Amino acid sequence: MDRGIAVVVVLSFLMPMTRAMALEVTSVAAIDSPRLVVMPSGRMYLLREAEVELPAGESEFSFDYAANGLDEPGVVLRVASPSDDVSITGRYRRPDIPGKVFWQLSSTKPQAATLRLRCTPKGLSMTVAYEAILGERMDLRAYVTVVNGGKMDMEATTVRLPSGDRFTANVSAGTTVTQDLLTITEIPYTEQYVYDAAAHGKEVARIIEFTSPLPRPGLPAGPISFYAGEPGTSTVLGGASIPFVPGGTPVKLAVRKLPDIIVTGGMTETVQQSIKTDVYKKLAFFDQQENYEYQLRNGSGRDINLVFRAHCDGDWKILESSQEYARTDATTVEWHLSIAAGEELTLGYKLLKSRLTP
Repeated sequence: MDRGIAVVVVLSFLMPMTRAMALEVTSVAAIDSPRLVVMPSGRMYLLREAEVELPAGESEFSFDYAANGLDEPGVVLRVASPSDDVSITGRYRRPDIPGKVFWQLSSTKPQAATLRLRCTPKGLSMTVAYEAILGERMDLRAYVTVVNGGKMDMEATTVRLPSGDRFTANVSAGTTVTQDLLTITEIPYTEQYVYDAAAHGKEVARIIEFTSPLPRPGLPAGPISFYAGEPGTSTVLGGASIPFVPGGTPVKLAVRKLPDIIVTGGMTETVQQSIKTDVYKKLAFFDQQENYEYQLRNGSGRDINLVFRAHCDGDWKILESSQEYARTDATTVEWHLSIAAGEELTLGYKLLKSRLTP
C-alpha cells in the first residue's frame, strides 16, 4: 500500500489555506476554489478542492484542523469525482498525532480523483450594509465587511452570499476588510409618511418602496441608511433593515425616527354608554365612546402629505372628525393630511365602540 504519495499530495493542497496574504477584496463573477458559502442563516462553510492521483487500493489522508483553528467535527472530506470508483472507507483520529483528522480512501484502480474538503471556519463574520441616496430616483450602494477573528488566513477565497452575489476576499487572520459590493443607479421609488402606532410605534415612519433591481440575483440582507444627497455632505434621513429579497421582488422599508415630524396626543376621554345588565344585575355589555386629539407638527422644511392610520377591532364607527377620513377595512381608518412646512395641524375625532363586554 503506497500511502505516502497520496498524503503528500493532499497536504500540499491544504497547506496554502494557512499562508498569510495581503489584504484585498476584489469583485468577481465566477466561483473558483477555495469557496466560502454563506447560508441564509448566517452559517458559513469553506470549500476546497484538489485533484490527486490515487493508487489502486487504499490511501490515507490527513488534515491539521488544530493548526487552522478549527473544530474536528466541522471538517468533512468527500469524493467529488469519480463517485463510483473511489470511496471513503474510514475516518479517525490518532492519539499519537493530536490535532489532525484522518480519512481512509479506497480506489478500484490507479486514477485521478477530485476531493472536496468542507470546514466550518471559526471567528469569521460577514455583514452587508447599504447607502441609498434619494433624489428624483434612488442610487443604491452596498458594502461588504469581512472580519476574520480566527487563525485561518483566507487567500483568493471566492465568497458566495445567500443572494448569489460573489466576491474574492484576501483576509489574513485578525484583520477586517470592507469592500464595495454593488452600485445600482436610477432606481424608481415611492415614499410616504405614515403615522401608525400599531405598526411603527408612536412616531412617524417614512415608507420607501422600490423593486429589487434586476439582473441582480437579489439583495443580501443588511442595514440601510438613507440620505438626501451624497453621504457626508447631505442630510441623513434615517435607517432601516433590508431582508434578503430576490431580484424583481418589491421592497417596502419603514425609515423611523424622523425628528422633524412630531405627533403628540392621544385619547382625551372615554365614556361608557348604553349599559346593559344581565338577570343578576351584573354588567353584560356596553357601548364606549372614545375621544382623541393629536397635534402633528412639520418641522422638516418642506410640505408633506401624511397618512394617519388608526386600528380598532369589533363593531365601531367614527362619530365626528375634524378632518376627512376613510375606513379602509374592517379594522382600519385613515386620514390623508397635508401639512405645510413649519406648520402644525390638529386632528380630533370621536370613536364609538359597540357591544363591548367586561
